[in-house]
Amino acid sequence: RRFSIPITVPDENGEVMMYNEKDFSLPTHCILHGDNGDIWIPCCCNLPTLKTYTSDRTYVGKTKYVCDEYLCVPKLRTYDANDNPMYMIRPETCCAGCCPVCGTGCDKGSQCCYLPFYIHDHSTMQIVAGAPGGKGMPAQIRNVWAGFKRECCTSADN
Repeated sequence: RRFSIPITVPDENGEVMMYNEKDFSLPTHCILHGDNGDIWIPCCCNLPTLKTYTSDRTYVGKTKYVCDEYLCVPKLRTYDANDNPMYMIRPETCCAGCCPVCGTGCDKGSQCCYLPFYIHDHSTMQIVAGAPGGKGMPAQIRNVWAGFKRECCTSADN
């Protein structure tokens, strides 16, 4: 389904910094329920694309879900306003690139299991260095397990 999300400054004023918008698209996978269990089938057409705009609605670029031969590894590619590829966002893999590798490690106040999506330079596929103050960590987006109740019993996605 379509949506538009304003991204705001996290303070009391909540000024809009940018917008992310998505038109209608198909899901990234379908599930067939059978007598012997469920079958997960990736979809590779009309996949989600997120368009990004500045606060004054100037088009900045887009992020597209990628479908390739490694169907079990979720991947996103970002493009600038001229449709030039910029970054590949994906987890690290094992098993000859077929399976994502979960991150582990329990810091005080954090979850122990997460799926880090590293930001790779599109040309070299090298992981981009994190920002200053990032404690030496590479640039990444983390999908953190929120616990059984929240993950399995609600529609919350963060």
